Amino acid sequence: ARGGARGGARGSVIGELPRARVAGGLGRDSGPPSSAILARCLFIFDTVVRAADPALHGHLQSLEIEPQVFLLRWLRLLFCREFSLDDTLLLWDGLFADASHPPPLGEAALKYPSAPRGSGEAEWREAAEASAALPLVDYAAAAFLRLMRGELLGLDQTDCLRRLLSAR
Repeated sequence: ARGGARGGARGSVIGELPRARVAGGLGRDSGPPSSAILARCLFIFDTVVRAADPALHGHLQSLEIEPQVFLLRWLRLLFCREFSLDDTLLLWDGLFADASHPPPLGEAALKYPSAPRGSGEAEWREAAEASAALPLVDYAAAAFLRLMRGELLGLDQTDCLRRLLSAR
C-alpha cells in the first residue's frame, strides 16, 4: 500500500529510512556497506575527514548526515557539478596526473579498515582498489569539505545538506 512507509514509527514520507539511521548508528556500526562506492564514502568520511578535521566530522555525524548523501555525487561525477568547467578540468588534470605516479606499495597514508571475512569484505577490497587507482580523489573530497568548514559548522542539518548538495 502506498501509505505503508508513513505508518511505521521509523517510516518517512519519501520511503524507508536508510538501514544505518533505523539502527540508530552510522556507517559500519550497522552492518557492512552494500557496494564498493558506499564503502569508499565511509572510508573518506570516517577515516580521511576524521583524521583531517575531527570537529567537522563530529558536527556532521551529530547532525546524522550520511556521507553517501553528498559523496556519491562527488565521486561518481568527479566533482564536475561542484566546480565550474575550467576548475573541474584543472582538478581532473591533477587527479589523473597523480594517478599516473602511484606511491610505492605500502606507502598509503591512511589504510582501509579490515572487514570481517565474508562481511562486506569484497566491497571494502573493491573500494580500496578504486582509491588506489585515483588516490587523490579521497583527499580532494576531504579538502572540499574543509573548504566549506566555516559554513557547515554553523548550520543545522537542513542547511548543511543544502550546502553540501548545492552546485558551485
